[in-house]
Amino acid sequence: MKKNLTSLLSLFLTLFLSGQIAIAQKSPKVIYKKVENVTGKYELFDNITPEEAKEKARLVALKNALEKAGVPTQVTSFGYSSSSQVNDKINEQFIQSVNANKTGRVIEKDVKYRKFEKDGRTYYEATIAKAKVQIDKVDRDKTFDALIEGAKVNYNHQEEMNFTILPSKDAHLYIFVISKHQNALIVPDGEYEKKVFLKADKKRTMPNPSLYDGFLMEANQKQEVQRLLVVLTKEKYPYYCDDNPQGGQSEDASLTQKHDNTTFGDECILQWIYSIPADQRCVKMLPVVIRK
Repeated sequence: MKKNLTSLLSLFLTLFLSGQIAIAQKSPKVIYKKVENVTGKYELFDNITPEEAKEKARLVALKNALEKAGVPTQVTSFGYSSSSQVNDKINEQFIQSVNANKTGRVIEKDVKYRKFEKDGRTYYEATIAKAKVQIDKVDRDKTFDALIEGAKVNYNHQEEMNFTILPSKDAHLYIFVISKHQNALIVPDGEYEKKVFLKADKKRTMPNPSLYDGFLMEANQKQEVQRLLVVLTKEKYPYYCDDNPQGGQSEDASLTQKHDNTTFGDECILQWIYSIPADQRCVKMLPVVIRK
C-alpha cells in the first residue's frame, strides 16, 4: 500500500509539474502597469478644428501614459528634410526604433477634456484619470526580414515606381506613402486587393503587375522628399486609427477609413505600428526624391 501511495504521489507531482510548465509556456509575455492623472495638451491653431485639437491632445496623453509606464516612444513623426538631400539619419533612427522597441497599449481609458487660455493662446488638454498599460515583453525576431530591390532614390514627377520584395517568412504586407502634404495606405488598396500575402523566400513584384503598371510618383512642389513605409507582419493586423478608443477596430477597418491626414497622420500610423508586437513586425523605409 505504501508503495502504491508513493507511486501515486510521484505521478501526481509529475502531472502537476508538467501542467505548471505547460501553463508557463502558454502564458503571454505581457505585464500590466497602472498609471494615473496623465495629461496631454495641444494648441488650437487657425488651420485645425477644436475636435482635431482635442484628438491631438489625447494622442499626446496616450504617449505620456506609455512613457510613464516605461514604454519608449521616442519617435513621434517621420521627419522631413528641408534640403534636397534625403535625411538618412532620420530614416535610420526611425527604423531602429520601430523594429527594436517593446510595444505598449493603453487600455481602460477614461479621457476628459478642458479648454484653457495661456499667454494669449488657446489649448485643449486631455487628462487620463486612470489607465492600465499593457506592455508586451518581447524582442524583435531578427530572422524576420525582407530584401527590397529595384527601387530608385530619384524619380521624375508622374514616373512609375516598381520594386521586388523577398521576405524571409510568410508575411502580410502594408505599404504607406509618407509626405509633407498627405499620407496614404496604398497596399492593400481596398479595391482590387483587400489583402496582400507574401510567401517566405518567394520574390514578389510590387505593385501587382497584373493590376498596375507601377506606383505613380507625384510631387506637389518643384522638388519633394517622400517615403514609402513598408510594413510586414506575421499575422493579419488590419490598419486602423483609434479615432474612437471605446469602439475598437473592425476586421476591414483599412477598407472603410477615408484617406486623409487625420486617419493617416504620423501619430495614427505609428500608433498602429506600435500596437503590433515587436516579434511580429518588420519595417522598412524607402526614401525617394521626386522632381517636377
